[in-house]
Amino acid sequence: MEDLHEIRTQAREERSGINIHLKLSPMSDLTLSFSVKSRSRRCVNGPLQEAARRRLWALENEDQEVRALFKDLSARLVGIQSQKAQFLITFKTMEEIWKFSTYLNLGYVSTCLEHLLFDHKYWLNCRLVEDTEIHVSIDDKHLETIYLGLLIQEGHFFCRAMCSVAQPAEKEGEYLTLCKNELISVKMAEGESEWEAVSLVTGQRGLVPVSALEPLLLPFHQWFLKNYPGNCGLSRKRDWTGSYQIGRGKCKAWKEYEREEKDELNFHQGESIEIIGFVIPGLQWFIGKSALSGEVGFVPTRIIDPDSYSPVTWCASSI
Repeated sequence: MEDLHEIRTQAREERSGINIHLKLSPMSDLTLSFSVKSRSRRCVNGPLQEAARRRLWALENEDQEVRALFKDLSARLVGIQSQKAQFLITFKTMEEIWKFSTYLNLGYVSTCLEHLLFDHKYWLNCRLVEDTEIHVSIDDKHLETIYLGLLIQEGHFFCRAMCSVAQPAEKEGEYLTLCKNELISVKMAEGESEWEAVSLVTGQRGLVPVSALEPLLLPFHQWFLKNYPGNCGLSRKRDWTGSYQIGRGKCKAWKEYEREEKDELNFHQGESIEIIGFVIPGLQWFIGKSALSGEVGFVPTRIIDPDSYSPVTWCASSI
C-alpha cells in the first residue's frame, strides 16, 4: 500500500492546479451534428442531406417540435444551426446527461431525427429507408466537461480509488483504508486536499486524499449509485482482482442471451462484445456493442466472463 503522507503531499502540490482546471471549464452548450448517409455507398446522401437541412431551416423560427423532441431525449434545446446541420443543446442535471448518453449510444437520437426531418415520401420508399442512416456526432470531451461540472456543482458523487491507501497508525480511524479500484461516495470540499468519504464495500467513513480518486466517468453509474444506495453486494477482495475489477474494452459472453426487451442486446456464446463505458462490479447491466452485428444495447453483467475484459489503468495525473 502507498504511504498516505506521500499521497497527501502530492495532493497539496496539485490542489491549486485542480481548482484552476475546474474554474476554466465552463459548462457551455454542446453541439450535436448530423449527416445523412447511404449504407450501400458508405457516403453522404447529398439530396437527402439537403432535404434535411431545408426541413431544419423551416424549424428554426418555430422550434416547439424540436424542443419537445429533445425534451423527450432528456436534453434542452438552445438553438438550431440549419446551415451547419447542427443543434445546440445543454443539460441541467446528472439524470439528463446519463439518459441522453444512453439514448445516443443505443441509436435512439438518430432514429428520432430521422422521423423529425423526413416527410411521408421518404417513409413510403422502403428501399431508401433501409439504405439510409443518420449519423450523429458530439464532442465527447466537451460532454464529459459538462458532466464533471455538474458533479462539482452537486458536491456529492462517486469515485474509485486509483491506488491502495493505508491510514497512518497515529491517526487511526480518521482516514479510510482503501483497496485499488474500491468504490467510494465522496463529499467534495472546495480547496481541500482531502474529502470526506464512505466506502461502498465496508460502509466505513473517513478522509481520503483527492489525488487518489477518479470520478466514475459514466453518468449512469453516478445516477444509479445515488438512487440505489448500498454496497451493491460487493465484498472486499485484495486489490479487487478478477471479477471484482472495474473493466473496459472488450469482453466475451460465456452463454447465449436472447433479449427480453428491445433495448437489450442479442448475442451468442463466446461472442465478443465491446464495452461502451465501463463494467462496474455489482451493477446488473452495462451498454455493449456486438462485434458481429454492430448493434448496441444493454448487456447483463452476469453473462459475461469477468476475466475477459481489461481492468482500468488510470493514473493519478488524470484527475
